[in-house]
Amino acid sequence: MYAKKLTFLLLVWCWLAGCVTTENSAFTADTSKDKAVTSRVDLALSYLRKGDAESARRNLKAALKIDPKSPRVHDALGVVFSKEGEPEIAESHFKKAIAYDSSYSKARNNYAAFLYEKKRYKAAMKQLKIVTADHLYKERLRAFTNLGQVAVKLGDTETAEHAFSRALKMRKGYSPALLELAIIRFDRGELDVAQQYYSRYKSKAKQSPRALLLGIRLAEAQNDRSAKASYALALKNLYPNSNEYRLFKSGDYNQE
Repeated sequence: MYAKKLTFLLLVWCWLAGCVTTENSAFTADTSKDKAVTSRVDLALSYLRKGDAESARRNLKAALKIDPKSPRVHDALGVVFSKEGEPEIAESHFKKAIAYDSSYSKARNNYAAFLYEKKRYKAAMKQLKIVTADHLYKERLRAFTNLGQVAVKLGDTETAEHAFSRALKMRKGYSPALLELAIIRFDRGELDVAQQYYSRYKSKAKQSPRALLLGIRLAEAQNDRSAKASYALALKNLYPNSNEYRLFKSGDYNQE
């Protein structure tokens, strides 16, 4: 009787041990698979930053063999093909990345950037509104900035102001948001508020062509000839080939 009980207990123990071993093996396999994909994608993006698109594609092809439905792989492929000037292929990969994981905000943000470059602003805004609603997305600040820029292109100043204001709340003194809010307020005729935003911007960042042109416009509106001349000289010396300098020379810069 004891022997039978012992045999039964051993069988049960072996069965349980077998189950645990099987589950651990599966978990290890999944973990190894994820690590292999992540390693390949990271290596591919590293090559891409160095301008070696061929090596980037080779590593992503290997990653795709490991996991054909990996959102990370398809997102990276979208970035690679976009940079290589193959928009149809790039878009197909961005769409696959989102289809395989609709909550993958990084892919949506990259897809929105792709759409922005193609001047498909409404489609880009649709993606960015979803991204900014993801409270856990680590690049949410950048997503709000992108949303604001898209809204500016569409002439939707209400959405633009809201997006830039949210970005500014997330990071106090965030220079891109300060500049855009200064421009929005200037165009609305709120010169004092625009000047406040612009002054805060200048204390945080190097003057860009867009910022210098705003400085010219503000100085002109305030009849400050000295400041206008100073900004104009800086624009000429620092950014002689910029679109902003061409606008200034043409005299149409208030239509910017």
